[in-house]
Amino acid sequence: MRRIIWKLSLVTFLLLLSSSAFSGSLFKIYPRDHSGSNNAPETIIADRIFDELETLVNENLPDADQSDYLEGMANSFTMANKGTGASYGSNFTFGVIGGGLGIGADLGGDSLFDLISGDTDAKNVKGFGAQAGVMIGVNLGLFPWSNLGPIEFDRMKAYLQFISFSPPKTDDVELDISHFSLHLQYKLFEGEDILAGSVKWNGVDVTSGLEISTLKFSISQQITESYSDSGATASFSGLVNVSADVDITSIPIEVSTSARFLYIFTGIFGLAGDFAFGSSASSAGIPPGDANISATDGSNVNSTGTATLDLGSEGSPDAFSMRTFFGLQLNVPVVSIYAMLQKSITQDTWGANLGVRLGW
Repeated sequence: MRRIIWKLSLVTFLLLLSSSAFSGSLFKIYPRDHSGSNNAPETIIADRIFDELETLVNENLPDADQSDYLEGMANSFTMANKGTGASYGSNFTFGVIGGGLGIGADLGGDSLFDLISGDTDAKNVKGFGAQAGVMIGVNLGLFPWSNLGPIEFDRMKAYLQFISFSPPKTDDVELDISHFSLHLQYKLFEGEDILAGSVKWNGVDVTSGLEISTLKFSISQQITESYSDSGATASFSGLVNVSADVDITSIPIEVSTSARFLYIFTGIFGLAGDFAFGSSASSAGIPPGDANISATDGSNVNSTGTATLDLGSEGSPDAFSMRTFFGLQLNVPVVSIYAMLQKSITQDTWGANLGVRLGW
């Protein structure tokens, strides 16, 4: 049952997302051959029923002019990886381990608050990305090595995050997600206690590293449609496949600060610049045996056509972007629960992160 629910949810989500982000027609009947008809009116009818058949099939599929969509997917997937690979609100002494979930979306000028309140226009959404991972961190000051010039290792922390997720493949859905990141965080300015320790400023941190993420998914759907006009009929019954392949590498440079107040809450704020490269590619196809279509008046074949899906394209993330991030962390002994928002300054992209960590 869980497998069925997961499959239906993923298919529905991806199709709804695609149909809101695209504008155009994916399914085409081209080329068309009217050499089987010697009658001009019959040729006109054949073209008309081919056109109507295209419309009927496209109603079952996402639209397909993705001039902005693939770039939006790449930028959203880049944003989804931010905020989960390092700790921004905890001064742990030895190490930290935890898990986090990140999402990113290019809302096309709308805000995340518009999306939450339901005021956003779904047609503005240009892309969506999601990521999760397990993170471990260690205080490098624990190791017996000397400082490197002005770099003091007792001010530095290292973080490693990873995930590889491939749910069971079904007849019509395949999904594969992987993510790896390595971050170094340096305490540029030490913090201090304020108001007799009821407020603790945690200083200023600089965080940078390498983030590598991939997302692959494929959807196959069986579609059967037919259309008749003036005694002529054309029909399509075949398997269509739509797939996407996103591969992004990002190098963030983040400056952040945080402060603990009321002993159990920590507020987080930061500014960042992200260098990113990679690609977001899509493709579509129909098996050759399902691609042949004919228009007939009931006795003779008048015209033939070949069914095609036109979705081959590629987009890239912005080479450099800037963002701000802010969040709140709840601290109890050893455990911290955090929620953060990411907002691009140079794009229409938003991100959100949620996770839990154990630190000592």
